Amino acid sequence: GSKRKAAMKKLAENTISALDAGTFWDRSCPSRILWTTILTEPKWAPKVFAALKVNEPNLDQFALEFFKYSYSSIGGQSYALPKELGEKTKINVNDLVRHAKRRLRDKTMQFPLRAAWQSIVDGKALYGADGADARSY
Repeated sequence: GSKRKAAMKKLAENTISALDAGTFWDRSCPSRILWTTILTEPKWAPKVFAALKVNEPNLDQFALEFFKYSYSSIGGQSYALPKELGEKTKINVNDLVRHAKRRLRDKTMQFPLRAAWQSIVDGKALYGADGADARSY
């Protein structure tokens, strides 16, 4: 109802304010905040994503937080593009893939960031430690 909408609006506004102030990544569980904001109230996704891009044009911290897929005792943290992103929001997944390809041109980029971006290009979960296929274990 209207209380839920008001709460989601406030969450999105607070998320954008924290991004603008440069304090968002210092919050507890920024990935959970992003997931909740972007996926629960999709109309806010473009505004949150725009604030992300303004405050961190390379989107590396976003990639490390938002693309977390699963954790394995064998391979550690894995990364993948959430299928819900394209289905439930107005964020253009093709734009993210293009951005990932641009970021991967940086030969100095190391794991786990390289795995997070490569998972977007490859369309599969990859382990952050070395970029191995996370579904092979």
